[in-house]
Amino acid sequence: RTMRYDWLNQELFDNLEQVRAQAENWLYHYNHKRPNMGNGGFTPIQKLNQAA
Repeated sequence: RTMRYDWLNQELFDNLEQVRAQAENWLYHYNHKRPNMGNGGFTPIQKLNQAA
């Protein structure tokens, strides 16, 4: 759901390679830069590192 609302509904793509590149960028941002309130305001990577 987050991906659809934050990314897919806001982009138009010309080809599959563009979709793949944008998906990779979005996933990096989501996992490394975007705080998640379900994780106590931490990014998924920060939460993963805390558990390790």
